Amino acid sequence: MVTLPHTGIQVPDAALRVTTFQELPTPDGVAYTATVGWGRTKVGTIHQEGRGGLPYYLPVAGSTVNQRDLTAFAAASRHGDGQPLTEEDLLEEQITEYEHAAHVAKATRAGRSAVQLRAPLGAGPGLDEVYYTAERFPAAKITTVAQRAALTTQLRKLTIPDGAWWQLWTGQAWEDLTTPSQPGPDRPGPR
Repeated sequence: MVTLPHTGIQVPDAALRVTTFQELPTPDGVAYTATVGWGRTKVGTIHQEGRGGLPYYLPVAGSTVNQRDLTAFAAASRHGDGQPLTEEDLLEEQITEYEHAAHVAKATRAGRSAVQLRAPLGAGPGLDEVYYTAERFPAAKITTVAQRAALTTQLRKLTIPDGAWWQLWTGQAWEDLTTPSQPGPDRPGPR
């Protein structure tokens, strides 16, 4: 099993990955499409129509990864905590992996460090421990402990959602710069 660096999911082979991603706002939500590759070969696309449904996979003609192959690949994959992934989880996590990798690559090309804000998706059954990336930006290049401390001080001054925290890409993994925020006297809790 291979652990993907940005999402922490474990997959049988890192060759299966998203290679392009596009979003389109619609009156009902955000639709998206992504290209799926096996190495450098396009094998299919992921679609989400923006109406609250689940994403789905469509293999291209002659694909080496058909629907049954993708279903088996998803069944063999795991979340970072070892729990199995559904096919929809796999598709969404592959898109997230692509987005994070693109953010890191852009920051690195500019000689900067990638920073992201992780926030809870919501409250209620099934949403405990479900987070999303609420914000991303490239910060000045962080190479010393003092630079890291200065960035952390700056980030702590920003207003963020309850339960959110900032992370820095170290070149190997996302490391927490702050701990999840909590409501305080000057920060009301969720409504």
